[in-house]
Amino acid sequence: MKLTTEEIERRLVATTDVQEEMFLLLRLSDRMTRNHPRQAIQYAQRVVHLASIHNHKENKAHGWRLTGVSLFMLGEYKEALPLLRSALAVFERLGDELMSAKTRHYIAAISVSTGEHGNALELFERGLATFKKLGDTSWIITTRNYISYVYEQTGDVDKAIRSYLDTLELVRSLDDKSHLGKSLYNVAVLYGRIGNYDKALECANASFEIWTGLNDTRGMGLVLQFTAQCYVYMGRSEEAGKIIPRAEKLLRKLGAKDHLADMQICRGRIALEKASDARAMSHFRRAFRMAVHTGNKNMAVTSLGFMGKTCMYRGQYRSALKFYVSRVQAAFCPRR
Repeated sequence: MKLTTEEIERRLVATTDVQEEMFLLLRLSDRMTRNHPRQAIQYAQRVVHLASIHNHKENKAHGWRLTGVSLFMLGEYKEALPLLRSALAVFERLGDELMSAKTRHYIAAISVSTGEHGNALELFERGLATFKKLGDTSWIITTRNYISYVYEQTGDVDKAIRSYLDTLELVRSLDDKSHLGKSLYNVAVLYGRIGNYDKALECANASFEIWTGLNDTRGMGLVLQFTAQCYVYMGRSEEAGKIIPRAEKLLRKLGAKDHLADMQICRGRIALEKASDARAMSHFRRAFRMAVHTGNKNMAVTSLGFMGKTCMYRGQYRSALKFYVSRVQAAFCPRR
């Protein structure tokens, strides 16, 4: 029987057993990672504290992992990575295949954001083999979607399309609304990448309806963010301007810095369209600072490109060249 969050919280208040307390805290943290990551961190850190006192290495690893996952959700990649690696070392020593695979998954996801696509693909494929072996359908779907995303990021669009659509068919056969919302969003993003914005918006709207029905803040925020980006690319800046504040409100609620940086890029592009180059540069610089803070290499590269474009618009060709050179260096320099 699956307990509600309220029931878990009541049991947590009533328990006097440390082992049960850690178990309940981990369940709460796990539920909170997606839409309430800061609260999830608080629960996970309580587990780390209790596990340290009582010398319970496995629970400590679970606490590290959930803290790392929550930091990933917040876009704090540099802080998340060492915690996930520490958790993985423990799970591997314990021979826990499932938890090792789940932990590697988020290390791989961070590798995508830092531009290490080869490492990410290797880790995702290793995880997929484990999830297939263990028969974990939910994680099979999640991992297949991420593998598709790596294909997309590395420019293998045809392979990404086939992979996304195959996963979407699997999801539809399971009648899983959460995974369906994610898969429709992924397909929408890919349609946007190839310039089919009408189809992209159609999939995005279908995804948004699902997330609204599930009351999923992250899902709604990401879809609105993507929808605003589509309108910017379509030259429909007035419509984008109406959606951006709605998206930012949800993303701020989540504390998702990487996605908020995306919104700064959108605002900057709209400002540039309106010949407000000073405002545009301010937005692009803000996005760059957020990218550097979180360790999001892809966003840093994007921001530098738009700063260079703004300088070109101003006729500041030397400054533009500096930004473009920095962009190339950021794109090809390995992460330290």
